[in-house]
Formats: sequence, C-alpha cells, structure tokens
Amino acid sequence: MMGIELSPGSNFCSRLKVCSHLCFSVPGSYSCACPDNMRNVTSVSGNVTCECQPGEHMDANGECKTWSEYSSVIVTTGNLNL
Repeated sequence: MMGIELSPGSNFCSRLKVCSHLCFSVPGSYSCACPDNMRNVTSVSGNVTCECQPGEHMDANGECKTWSEYSSVIVTTGNLNL
C-alpha cells in the first residue's frame, strides 16, 4: 500500500476492538468506518457496528441488499432448482 506507514505494536484499534469492520488508528485515538452502502451505529457501550441502510438487509455474504434484489435472487434460484 502506497503512502501508508505501518507500525508494529499495539494501538487503540488492536487494544479496544470497538469497530466491527474497519478501524483506523489516529494519533491518540481511533476512527471506525464501514464499507460502502453501510452506516455506523454506536451502542451505549461505545462499540461501533456496521449495519445496512434502512430498507435493506444483509444477505448471507454480508452484503446489503434491497428487498427487491433479494426477492429477485429467490425467484432466480427457485427457477434453477426446478
């Protein structure tokens, strides 16, 4: 990776483990991030998880899909199993 300096040892991300997907160590702290099309949700305990946007759900591959995308997959799969 160009332009990114990796340093061995411990940092806030490795010690706290509060981010469900992506954790970026910044001087004296950390920053959580989610993959595209997901949103950060912070719990009362301070843990940050990534969830699908409203109106979407997470499929078996961990990708967010709308219900129309999901139902089209079910219909297609159903037709293949005939």
